[in-house]
Amino acid sequence: MKVRESGMPEAAYWASLFDVPGLPPDSVEYAMLFNLLHAEDPRCLLAEAWRILAPGGRLGVIHWNHDPATPRGPPMEIRPRPEDCRRWIAGAGFVLETPHVELPLHHYGIRARKEGT
Repeated sequence: MKVRESGMPEAAYWASLFDVPGLPPDSVEYAMLFNLLHAEDPRCLLAEAWRILAPGGRLGVIHWNHDPATPRGPPMEIRPRPEDCRRWIAGAGFVLETPHVELPLHHYGIRARKEGT
């Protein structure tokens, strides 16, 4: 789905998966989860990303480093490590495209895709 063609305001589209009700299954080409996987149930967020992504669609995850020296971010006890995120992403059915990429100064990123059918 292209934002302009959808008629949905761009700001609303990019807000969050759960702030945009009713996205049909297999309808978007890219989903981004930015500093969200410290949620109580990160698997629920990944399942929703899987649902709305079209076959071949890509998922980007960015999160705070698991490092107490990082000046901001969630408490360390709930902050996921890259290996936690990779396990959850793979468990949701995605194919990992990167193990993780350092995003200085305070983040890391992981890219995955929903296999095409």
